[in-house]
Amino acid sequence: MGLFRKSKSPYWWMSYMVDGEQIWESTRSSSRPVAARIWKARESEIALGKFKVGWPGKRIKFEELCDEFERSHFAGISENTIKGYRAYLKHLRAFFVGLVLTNITARLVEEYRDHRRQQPSIRYKGRTIKGATVNRELECLTCTLDLAVRRQYIPENPARAVKHFNELRDRPYKQMLTLDQENRILSEASPHLRVGIILLVQTGGRTYSEGFRLRWDQVDWEHKLIRWGNDVKTAGSSEPLPLFSKPTQTGPPNPQCEDRLEGYVETSRRATLSDLQPAACILYAAKLGSS
Repeated sequence: MGLFRKSKSPYWWMSYMVDGEQIWESTRSSSRPVAARIWKARESEIALGKFKVGWPGKRIKFEELCDEFERSHFAGISENTIKGYRAYLKHLRAFFVGLVLTNITARLVEEYRDHRRQQPSIRYKGRTIKGATVNRELECLTCTLDLAVRRQYIPENPARAVKHFNELRDRPYKQMLTLDQENRILSEASPHLRVGIILLVQTGGRTYSEGFRLRWDQVDWEHKLIRWGNDVKTAGSSEPLPLFSKPTQTGPPNPQCEDRLEGYVETSRRATLSDLQPAACILYAAKLGSS
């Protein structure tokens, strides 16, 4: 084992042993010092188990690995997480389709990153896809290729060498509202927006998964509690929350409104708060104000 020259080749060749088999390979260098470093690096790869003759990744295409990833990874995660993974995999498949795993390099992953960042956003016209979205796709790609490394299809994960975007640059500056600004917003907001704002500000609930999906049967008028239910993002979010008082923003308590509201609740158990008519929202705001 070592370096040698062939009569008709301008390059130095190296010889090494892998799994009891002797391998001869060109270093692609005519400089002996450079060839010696390449040979030492190959010896280190063999010692660390990062080099293998005939990696299975030379025969496995990326879309086949994606199918294998879905079968192995989707069993223990929620439906919402699966939906997100499939959205990421859709874009990854479209870019890396037909490529075998050993042909996916860090440079190619960087090309994917820059390509996705320049694509137009579907939701926001005139904007490109956010760096945070591309980062989530890169993380999905990293998980997928980690599976290939664990199963010894490829020696290492090229996606781990790719730098992600700085998400803080894309985020708007957050400014805390003063009490005066909050009161002005509530005074100008339409009734259905006002009740939604009060509900989310007072409870700290998430807008879509908790606030917009809140049902009347989750509002405990007797004990003045809101029960978000079990379909929430974290276990702590399922804890009951009290209905706090905010009379200056919702108006004075009105017994007549409360009587009408109780009747409305009895006939609207299946309605979500986002579906309420403005009149019902006013009644609900009055109920919060009297709490």
